[in-house]
Amino acid sequence: MKRSIVLCSVYALISVSLVFAGQTVQPKVKKFYSANSNYCLMVQPSEGDKPCKGTLYQTGYKAGLLTVWSVKFPNPITPVKAIVPDNGKYVVTLDDWENIGTTDNMIVIYGKDGKLVKKYEISDFINIKQQENLTELQSGYDWLGGYSFEKDGEVFVFTIKLTGESGNKTFKLLLKTGERTE
Repeated sequence: MKRSIVLCSVYALISVSLVFAGQTVQPKVKKFYSANSNYCLMVQPSEGDKPCKGTLYQTGYKAGLLTVWSVKFPNPITPVKAIVPDNGKYVVTLDDWENIGTTDNMIVIYGKDGKLVKKYEISDFINIKQQENLTELQSGYDWLGGYSFEKDGEVFVFTIKLTGESGNKTFKLLLKTGERTE
């Protein structure tokens, strides 16, 4: 009797696991803070007919948060990551949910009033041959080796991780225009 109860329990657990195995985790509202915590970007994933939305807040007010701007993001679902420099003048979002490094939303820069400054895809930085040296994931590429801000948050510096002889590649983007800089 005990054995049949245990077998039934194991069978039920396996059945439930198989039912949910093909389903992906749905993204939730996420908050991304500047390193000094003076700014917070809240990202709301798309849901039904509602598009993905980002709202930048300035923190530290007695009444709570001050809304700096709120805009629709071009991501079909939501960005994977967002980065806010300490000056709060810009926002950089990285990748699309479940499509890491494979779309033209690999890097998206937003400026004053949430205006889209520039969008990038992986081929804007590395060629097809170099792309062969990216580590593949189930949902795209493991491309981001690290990032930082320079010049008081005016320049975004990031590294693309490459295996083999190519070695990692570091790039700098001027956030005001989105152009590459040295």
